[in-house]
Amino acid sequence: HNASHLRDGELGPAAIAIGNFDGVHLAHRVICRQLVEKAEELGVLPMVYTFQPHPRKVLQGPQAVCVLTTFEKKCTLLAELGVKVVVWSEFTREFSEQSPSEFISRILVDKLRARHLFVGHDAHFARDRSGDFNTLAETGERQGFGVSRTEAVMHDGLIVSSSQVRKFIESGEIRRANEFLGWQFSIPGTVVRGDQRGRTIGFPTANLQTEVEVFPARGVYATCVKFQGRTLCGITNVGKNPTFNPEIDTVPLRIETNLFDFSGDLYGEHIEVVFLDRIRPEMRFESADQLKTQIEQDIHAARKIHEMEARA
Repeated sequence: HNASHLRDGELGPAAIAIGNFDGVHLAHRVICRQLVEKAEELGVLPMVYTFQPHPRKVLQGPQAVCVLTTFEKKCTLLAELGVKVVVWSEFTREFSEQSPSEFISRILVDKLRARHLFVGHDAHFARDRSGDFNTLAETGERQGFGVSRTEAVMHDGLIVSSSQVRKFIESGEIRRANEFLGWQFSIPGTVVRGDQRGRTIGFPTANLQTEVEVFPARGVYATCVKFQGRTLCGITNVGKNPTFNPEIDTVPLRIETNLFDFSGDLYGEHIEVVFLDRIRPEMRFESADQLKTQIEQDIHAARKIHEMEARA
């Protein structure tokens, strides 16, 4: 729901978790569990309140942050965690100029009927990020809502955060990224025609056109592809095909997936490529034959990863 389209109190009283929820990672999952429990206890709606676009894109420029998922994927992940409603406000400079008290009373109290709020350990909001947990707690005492702050969540000695997950993905550490996410990183998109080169060396690929902003480091990955309710194993190259494109600076990044044991036509299909593990970095080969030999080895490695996943 877009908050600006809602009448005051339209959705009824709610327990509300506030934040960007970028990536819906392990720390977000902890908040959602607590949110759903509290909502059940109070007999109210478990709701996430978030922003579109990411506030940093508005305040620091579009390149300031690359979000980990599409908005649709974020909502899907939250729903899987028991969140019944996602409400979002369009984040603009004007919106960011609200005072903390204005934001709390106009949106959280009047519009969304907050009975209990959940915020992350480092939450700040409203003009100049001047609102924080204490602001909410003090206002809550006067206006009749409770507030909980979740502590930082640690994994492998690191604080779980969207920026940490982003670092893992962009450096190709997909397995670690997936651990910190609590789900397997994926890229949705539409299959478009590529240059058909994979077909000529015996490995046809589905080329993905996508709106996502975060990509794994260039290289070869064991992946699964989801489409039309099916899941197929495969191998994905994220890169610029340096063997065929010596001038790689001018070449756009491509996501090309070879599906095992599949011989259909996917053009125009909406698919989701799920990344399991990295097999190797991108390499340049002296000939198509050398590349072909390497791809055969990559497929062998990918099948082993898929077998391990199936047993896990």
